[in-house]
Amino acid sequence: MPFYALLLESQALQPRLTIVKTLIHSWHNMTTPLNTVQQKFVDDFAADPDIQQAVKSIEAKPATTRNHYADYGAILSKLSGGRKIVAQLLGLAFIKAGANQQGVADALNHLI
Repeated sequence: MPFYALLLESQALQPRLTIVKTLIHSWHNMTTPLNTVQQKFVDDFAADPDIQQAVKSIEAKPATTRNHYADYGAILSKLSGGRKIVAQLLGLAFIKAGANQQGVADALNHLI
């Protein structure tokens, strides 16, 4: 399924989704598993060359905020269209693609 279709589907599923900010903080010790749609969304976005390049670009430049949280906040806000669950899932994808975990978590805390 194309990314945009998953993005639209995730909006329709939003009432049933239970992802919370703590998933970002406990990425390596995740206790609440993602459902199959969420996992596919995260995996596909993490593997996308544009997402990987965005993460590499952010991590390569000098940090103007702690752990680049402002850079991650800007891109998460733009890509998610202001939808909380989409921003959280994208945050997981960014972390999986190599983003600074604390920077993404801080960005989500400011967005949500």
